[in-house]
Amino acid sequence: MRPATFPGCRLFVLAGIAGAVPLGAPAWAQGQPADGEPIILGRRETWKGFELASLTAAVNTEARYRSFRRETEGQPTLTDTERYILGEIEVGGEAYIGHRNLLDVTGTVRLGLENTNLNSDTQGASLDDTNQRTLYDVSGLILQEGPAPLTVYSRREQVQLDRQFGGTIDSVNTEHGAILRYRSEVAPTYIHYFHRESNQTDQLGTIDYDSVQDTFNIRTDVNMGDTQRLSAEYTLDLVDERQSSSYQNSFTRHDALFVHEIDFGRDARSHLRSSLRLYDESGLADLRRVRLDETLRLQHTDDFDTRYDVSAEDSQRHGQEQRYLSARFLARYKLFDSLVATGSLGASTLEVDGDASTQLYDVSGDLQYTKRVPYGRLDATIGVGFTRQEDGERGQPFLISDDRVTLEDPRPSVIARRNVVANSAFVTDSAGFRIYVEGIDYVVDYFPDHIEIRRIVGGAIADGEVVLVDYTVGPEPAATFDTPNASISARYTFEEGPLNGLSPYVVYQWLDQSVDAVDPTRFVLEELHDLKYGVDYRIGNFTFNAERQNHDSNIFPYDSTRLEARYDLRMSYSWALTGNLTREITDYSNTGEQLTLDRATLRVYGRLGEDLDLNARVEYRDESSRLAQDITGFEQELNLVLRKGKTSITGGLRNSVLDSGVSSTTSQTISVGLRRTF
Repeated sequence: MRPATFPGCRLFVLAGIAGAVPLGAPAWAQGQPADGEPIILGRRETWKGFELASLTAAVNTEARYRSFRRETEGQPTLTDTERYILGEIEVGGEAYIGHRNLLDVTGTVRLGLENTNLNSDTQGASLDDTNQRTLYDVSGLILQEGPAPLTVYSRREQVQLDRQFGGTIDSVNTEHGAILRYRSEVAPTYIHYFHRESNQTDQLGTIDYDSVQDTFNIRTDVNMGDTQRLSAEYTLDLVDERQSSSYQNSFTRHDALFVHEIDFGRDARSHLRSSLRLYDESGLADLRRVRLDETLRLQHTDDFDTRYDVSAEDSQRHGQEQRYLSARFLARYKLFDSLVATGSLGASTLEVDGDASTQLYDVSGDLQYTKRVPYGRLDATIGVGFTRQEDGERGQPFLISDDRVTLEDPRPSVIARRNVVANSAFVTDSAGFRIYVEGIDYVVDYFPDHIEIRRIVGGAIADGEVVLVDYTVGPEPAATFDTPNASISARYTFEEGPLNGLSPYVVYQWLDQSVDAVDPTRFVLEELHDLKYGVDYRIGNFTFNAERQNHDSNIFPYDSTRLEARYDLRMSYSWALTGNLTREITDYSNTGEQLTLDRATLRVYGRLGEDLDLNARVEYRDESSRLAQDITGFEQELNLVLRKGKTSITGGLRNSVLDSGVSSTTSQTISVGLRRTF
C-alpha cells in the first residue's frame, strides 16, 4: 500500500509541531535537486504513515551445561546439574511513523523456546520444563528535533553473572520507562520515570533475590551566566525487595539535592559551593536526613589559597535523632617551587537524642617536598597533628549509619569503635540497595575495642569492594581522649641512568592515645607505630613490588610482607596479555596466626586473524592459615567467537574449584551458540 501524503495545509501544521526541517533545508523524502534541475519554491516534505528505514533478522541457538558439586566432611555429596537448550528468532530495525522527526522507533525483539532440565540434590527436586522466552529492547523517540524530545522504552534482558570461585547467577531484568529532555538555554531539564523488576537466582538456591522498583527522577540545571551554576535534582523510589526467605523490605525513598556554585575573584579562581540534601526513607532503614554543606575556596595569590568547610546535618533513624555540625579551615602556601606547606583546623559536634554528645577538635600541618635530584625525583612529606574527642555520658545505645569500609583480601577490615553491640552490624552495597547476607557474603567478629569484617570467597562481595556498614554502639561513661599523631614518607624515583624505573619508598605513622575518665581501665587506648617500606621497579613490560609493613598496634597488630610481579603486553590495538603474581604473608602477634595468600592471574584477549576472537583467563588462589582452614581456589575461563560471513559461532568454558578442607565446591559451565543474520 502506498504511504499517505498529507495535503499542504496539514503539512504546515504538523511541521510546526514536529520541528520539521527549516526553510531552505533539503527534505529527507524528496532529496536534493539534480544538477540542471530547477529549484521548485514551496516544495514541502513528504509525510508518510510508516517508513521502514532498516530491518535485520537473525536466528540464534544456544546449548549450555552447568553443574555444581559440593562435598562436605561427614555429609552426603550434593550435585546439581542443568541442561539448557534455546532456539530463538531475532528481529530488529528502525522505522519512522509519520515523519522521522515525529516518531523514530528502534529496537530488537527475540522470541524463542527454551528447555531446562534440572536435577538438584540441594533442593531435592528435578525439573524438565519447556517455556517460551521473550526478550526485547525497544524505544521510540518522539519529536527528536523539537524543544522537548521524549523517549519511551521497554526492555527485558537475561544475563549470567559470574562469581569469583563460585557458581553463576541468572539475572533477569525488565524495565519500562520514559525520558523527557527539555532543551533550554536557561534551564535544561531531564525527567525520567521507570518501572523495573529484577530477579537473581543461582542453582543452589542460596541466592534468590527479587526487587520491584518504581523511580521518578527530575534534574534541572539553571544557566546563571559564565560564573554561576544552579542545579536541582529529586528522586522518588518505591521499592519492594526480598532475599531468600530471610529478608523482605518495602520502602519509599525521597532524595532531593540542590547545588549552587559561583566563581569569583581574580580570573574567577575563587569558588563557593552550597548544597542542600533532603533524604527520607521508610521501611527497615527508617531514615530521615537533612544536610547542608558550604565550601568556600579563596585563591589569594598564585602561591596561597585557603578553604573553609561548614556542614550541618539533622538525621533520625528508628526514632533516634542525631544532630551533627562541623567546621574546617585549611590553608595551603607554596613556600618554594619544591616546597608546599598545608595546615588545617577543625571542630565538630554530634548529639544523639539529648542523651549523648561528642565534640571533636583537631589541628594538623604538613610539608610536601618535591625536587629534581640526580637521576630522578624525590618526593617527601612530613606531618603532625593533634585530636581531642570529648564524649559525654551515653546512657543508651545509638546507631552509626553508612560507615564506608573497603573489604580487601587477605586481612579483615577494622572499624575502630569501642563497645559495638554484638550482631548489630548490617552490610549493604555502596548504593544502599543490595543487602548482603552474613555467613554467605561476609562474617563479623566483635571485640571490646573494634570489629573486624571479612568477605567470604565465593560470596556476592568482590575483592576490593566498598560497602556501607550500620552498627549500634552501646552505653559508655563520659571520657576525653587526646591523640597526638605524626607521619613521614619519602619516595626516590629513578628516571634515568642504570637504575631507571627503580622507586624505593618508606612511610611511617605514629599515634598515642590517652584518656581522662572516672575509670580509665574501662577503655582500650590505641598506640600505633606503623612502618611501611618497599621498592617498585618497572622495566619494559614488567612491574615488580616488594613491601614490608610492621603494624604495631595494641588493638589490631600485624606484620606483613607483600611481593608482586606484573606483566603487561599489548601486541596490537586488539591483542593483549596480562599476568599477575602476588604473595602476601601476614603474622598476627596477638593470636599467633599466620596467613599466607598466594594469587596468580593470567589473561589473554584479542583477535586471531580476521575471523576468530579469543578471551581466556586463568586464576589461582591459595590461602593457608595456622589456626583456620586452608582455602584453595582455581578457576579457568575460555571464550571463543568465530565469524564467517553472516554466521558466528560462540563457545565458552568455565571451571571453578574452591576447597576449604572441610568442604569443597566445583562448578562448571559449558556453552555453545550459533547465530545467523539475514
